[in-house]
Amino acid sequence: MIAVVQDAINCIEKYRFATGRRGRRLFGEVAQWIGAKDTDWPYSFESICHVLGLDANAVRHRLGVAQEQRSALLPRRMHAAGQDSSLSETRGESLCH
Repeated sequence: MIAVVQDAINCIEKYRFATGRRGRRLFGEVAQWIGAKDTDWPYSFESICHVLGLDANAVRHRLGVAQEQRSALLPRRMHAAGQDSSLSETRGESLCH
């Protein structure tokens, strides 16, 4: 589970200021995963943080993807359109290669 969180952190850091389509998409997917309050799925950000004893909101804030920070960081097109992430298609795979 630590590897899942580490991969997300790597993606956030690597693609935070991406200008390419792929980088912006990956950043948006990871930011959406981190921002989701879902606890039903064992590999949701909330569930993983709970198992690891981390405060999910504090981690979000530290990464700069807290709810109040996300709208400024997400690609305008995705945020404005309210598009859902395709993260569900990549479950079980590393997002940042």
